[in-house]
Order: sequence, then structure tokens, then C-alpha cells
Amino acid sequence: RHTNWDTTSPNLQPDTYGGTYWTSGGIEPHKGSGVLNFWFYLLTEGGSGTNDLSNAYSVSGIGITKAAAIAYKTEQLLSSSANYPETRTMSIQAAQLLYGVGSCEEIAVTKALYAVGVGADYTGTLQLTITGSGSICTSGTYTVNGVPTGATVTWSSTPSSLVTLTPSGNSCLVTKIADGLVTLTATVVTCGQSYTATKN
Repeated sequence: RHTNWDTTSPNLQPDTYGGTYWTSGGIEPHKGSGVLNFWFYLLTEGGSGTNDLSNAYSVSGIGITKAAAIAYKTEQLLSSSANYPETRTMSIQAAQLLYGVGSCEEIAVTKALYAVGVGADYTGTLQLTITGSGSICTSGTYTVNGVPTGATVTWSSTPSSLVTLTPSGNSCLVTKIADGLVTLTATVVTCGQSYTATKN
């Protein structure tokens, strides 16, 4: 945890909504701000650990400029009587408006909210498909579709002894060197998350 959350102090700022230092009827506003303070810290710097609700989390930071833009946009979207659930909804919406649906920024916002006990973890998936000549019986070029901008793609085959792979970004030249069934796999890593697509 960030050192500003001093667990030995009698005036604790909780860093988890509903966690160890949260009171059932809410909490004094300045102490209660600790939850969103920690959310902003994680959104900016990233971090991993286990919160007071025993939920393991991992957040990839997006930097102070983007985090500040999202926080400012969130404040513009909030009603005057906003609570934590509304803050979650509006901060995710702010990230989507500024950076796009499914963006790394939206994922980071959602994961940071989960880290401080406000809602569920990010569960989105990519719709990845591999296209190319039919089944992998002969040599050919295959392409993985649905890859977000900036994501990295790694190609592999099972078994690896039947083909050679010549990757080029989202595409891969597969050269058959022995008979047998092959499964081609594209692994896409984006925003700290890993996704796979396969073709037989």
C-alpha cells in the first residue's frame, strides 16, 4: 500500500470501501476520501496486492495525465448526491468517452475500483479470430483479427516440430515441414491482460 495509508495511526483513512476501517453507517468525509485517493494512486502508478475484503488485485498504471483527465471528467458526470456505485459507473464512462470502450484506460479504471472494493473486477474479452487458408495442412499465411492497437502478438504451434513459423505482427507465415495435425495459437497481450485464439 502507499505509505499515506498508515495502519498504525488512530486517524485511519480506509483504502477499501466496506473494508477493515470502514464503518457501517458510512464515514466522516475526509477519512472517507481515502478510498478514492487510493483508487487515483493505483490508477496513476499501478500496483498489486490484496485488499481488506481479501480480494487480490493487479492494476497497470496509466500515468498522472490520463488519470487526472479521467478524474476530472468523472466529476463532470457525477450528480451532487453521488455515492460510490455511481462514482464507479461514471468513472468507467469517463474512461470510455476519453479513450474508447475496451481501452487500456477503461480496464485500469475498473481494476483500480475493484482494488478499493467498489464493484467487480474487469471481465471483458477480445473477440479474436484467426483467418487464412482452411485447416493447417499446407503452408500459408494466417492473420489474427480483433487485435487492439498497441497490443503484442506471439505465435506458437502444437506440436512445434511439424511447422516453422515466420511471424510478422498480426500475421504469420506457416511452413509445413512434416505431416500431422497442427494447432496454431496467437497470444495477444494488451493492458496487462492475455488472450488467445487458435486454429486447427
